[in-house]
Amino acid sequence: MKISGTRHRAVVATFPAVALGQDAAFAWLWAFAALVLAVAGAWLWRRARGASGPAAPDASSTAALEVARALRLEGSAPPTMATPTRLEGGAAASPGEATRAALKENLQELLATGESAPHARECPGCGRTFPAVLERCPYDGQALKAAAGGQAKAEQRGCARCGRRFEASARFCPHDGLVLSDELVGRAARATFRVCRTCGYEGAPGESRCPHDDEALVPLESAEKAGVVPTVPLLRCRRCGRYGEVGQVRCPVDGTLMMPELNVRLTALPPTGFGPRRKICTRCGEAFSVHCEFCCFDGEALVGLN
Repeated sequence: MKISGTRHRAVVATFPAVALGQDAAFAWLWAFAALVLAVAGAWLWRRARGASGPAAPDASSTAALEVARALRLEGSAPPTMATPTRLEGGAAASPGEATRAALKENLQELLATGESAPHARECPGCGRTFPAVLERCPYDGQALKAAAGGQAKAEQRGCARCGRRFEASARFCPHDGLVLSDELVGRAARATFRVCRTCGYEGAPGESRCPHDDEALVPLESAEKAGVVPTVPLLRCRRCGRYGEVGQVRCPVDGTLMMPELNVRLTALPPTGFGPRRKICTRCGEAFSVHCEFCCFDGEALVGLN
């Protein structure tokens, strides 16, 4: 009697445990089914998206294109979306990669033509146009020629009073404030100076070294002696005339893009002068060398920086 009662109670006691195990099994089964459905849905969605066409460029690529359009200079073509290309190995380029490639090419072209002046030189090989300051094409190294349909502007301008010759971007003589002439006649065609490229000091005809930094004085030679290509490539700032180190991209003085120096002779002075900039134009805000007296862009008298 006791034995049967014990067995009866044992069966009643273990029945809830069996029911609880079945509920847990059903819960795991439902979770697994939901996971399978989620994976299948994601796969079907990606397949349908791929079949609908190429995806639009991401936000970063779109923003970069807008910046490139904002920086677009006069005369240069706006950045455009690249056509579908193929990478090395035959794989098709994704829309993002094609956009970045097109943006890179356009930015490189903006750097190569980084002046707002009308293009005056043309490469006979690739057909690209460049400002008059360049002598050779940065893409294929061929000598540039005068652009068709327009006359190249003068590469130098001279002062009729003091005879100093400046690069074509200057409009007024920084030493006496007179308007510069495109025709190098009179003193501007004959005058010679000896200049220190480090500080801008102009020495007498008999001096050979700068008394301030003991650097060699470089003579300002005639324009006919221009065009001598240096053996070692040199980089120079077109604004202040400072020479850069190998691999340097921008001038440490004013941040201007360093350009290759294609003439080892000094035939024209930089508009803002050599050396540290310790004077400023109150009209345009341009800084100049301590040896300049007037702004070369608007003729305003310069003031010293505190």
